[in-house]
Order: sequence, then structure tokens, then C-alpha cells
Amino acid sequence: MLTDIGNAQETFVHFNKDISFGKFYVSNGSSGTICISNSGGINPSQNINLLGADDHPAAVIITTKSKTPIDIKIEVRAERLQSQKGNRLALTLNTPDNIFYTIMRGKPAEIYLGGCLEIVPEATSVSGEFKGIISVDVFILNK
Repeated sequence: MLTDIGNAQETFVHFNKDISFGKFYVSNGSSGTICISNSGGINPSQNINLLGADDHPAAVIITTKSKTPIDIKIEVRAERLQSQKGNRLALTLNTPDNIFYTIMRGKPAEIYLGGCLEIVPEATSVSGEFKGIISVDVFILNK
């Protein structure tokens, strides 16, 4: 005897592009912030000097194989960024607490995640590449 367990609804999260603040330096041993909007605009404070144009928000696509629409809620959070030397910088994402989409096969949710990087006086001598984790949780709202 077969028991109906309902239709399984899977979602898949793909990071097409990681967030990047590009190359920059902080002048005068001070502090500052550098922000990237969700649409890609960059806004450094006056003490931040940009060295190129390789900055961009993260690009995330959430897909499903379902032929029927699935309502989802997306929650996003970031950890502190860390260098290979163990130095840390704070990253704050430009996202609302909850993001809602309806997805189905061929109609994914595409979100762009900008954020602000805070450079504090203790970190102004820190150089190198910093990496961290952006977590994307997807909750299916309809079954």
C-alpha cells in the first residue's frame, strides 16, 4: 500500500557572484565605511580611497524544479570577514529581515546583496584579502 506523503518541494540556492568591495585603502590612519548598494553603486566615506572598479554586490539565484508556484521566505545573514592572518572586519548586509518571492520552474528568485564594510582605527593597518560567509535560508511557505 502506498501512502500519499504530498509533493516534495525542493529549492536550490546558487551564488553566481560573491560580494566584493574591490581594492581600496584608508588614508590618514583613520576609520571609515565602504558601502555597495544592492544595485551595485559604491559609496565610500571620505577616508576610503578606491583603487579600481572590481566591486559588486553578491548575486544569488533561488530555483526550483516545481511546475507549480512556491511561496518562499528568504533570510540572509553575514559573518565577520576574516583574513588569512586572522584579522576581522564587520560586514552589514543591505537586506530587510525577510524577503518574500514566488518561484517555479523557469521563474527563479534573483536577489542582489550589497552591504557596508566598517573599517575601524585598529583595522586601518590590516591588508590582504578578507573572506566570510553569507548564509541564505529559504523557507517554503505553502505546501
